[in-house]
Amino acid sequence: MDRKKKISRKQIYYFNRIPFRFKLIAFEAFLTMAISRFYILFIPFRRVATRMGKPMHETTKEIDSERLTYARQIAWLIEKVSNYTPWESKCLVRALTGQKMLKKRKIPSTLYLGVKKENVDGLSAHAWLRCGNFVILGGKERSGYTTVAYFGAD
Repeated sequence: MDRKKKISRKQIYYFNRIPFRFKLIAFEAFLTMAISRFYILFIPFRRVATRMGKPMHETTKEIDSERLTYARQIAWLIEKVSNYTPWESKCLVRALTGQKMLKKRKIPSTLYLGVKKENVDGLSAHAWLRCGNFVILGGKERSGYTTVAYFGAD
């Protein structure tokens, strides 16, 4: 089970030292995660899916290094911020947040949904986000999952 991290004085000290623009992006990530979590909990999935991008459309794998670097920075920030949300921010919340933040910056990405068989009890689901040729969110856990849907956001 995931445990939320407690914020230490050292972390507050380092947070206060980072540039203001990164603080704004961290705040944006926090708010976007809250909205994504709300959608997942209270909106039927078929309606959430309409906001995920174009169904069964993959975005280009060609992306310039500057935009890819920026996408990776956003993904890193989402991973960090998600550890401190008072709600559960697992793979789908993170992937939706990443896709929305990248779309706002006109960086194409593809959100993938996958499943895999778990023992005899049922299925396990996972979501990951690709930008260019790289999976920037949820990539470490995606092995063994079969892609069942993907949504491209240009």
